Amino acid sequence: MSKKVIDVVPVGSQVLIENIGTKEILNSSKIIVDNEIAIEGAPQAYVLAIGPKINKDDWNFKVGDRVIVQGKYIAIYKNYWKSDREMGLIEPSMIKAILVEED
Repeated sequence: MSKKVIDVVPVGSQVLIENIGTKEILNSSKIIVDNEIAIEGAPQAYVLAIGPKINKDDWNFKVGDRVIVQGKYIAIYKNYWKSDREMGLIEPSMIKAILVEED
């Protein structure tokens, strides 16, 4: 029997993100489609971990930042953590902006 996975550590130039669900995103346009709320605009996520080959001087994001992401990601099984959010691995160039949150 294999051991339980307790963490995911990005390698190389990968970034581990936690997607923010549409119901969590505030100040966005909302569209009602078949009784579901859809958000117009780019997907948002939190940066959870950064791979060792990413030069932090070249990129302005850091762990904990809320960011806008573009493109597909490598999905990570969400039951590794106690979060219900989807998680994935992306390249740093897929992070298009950092969102500054209120204190």
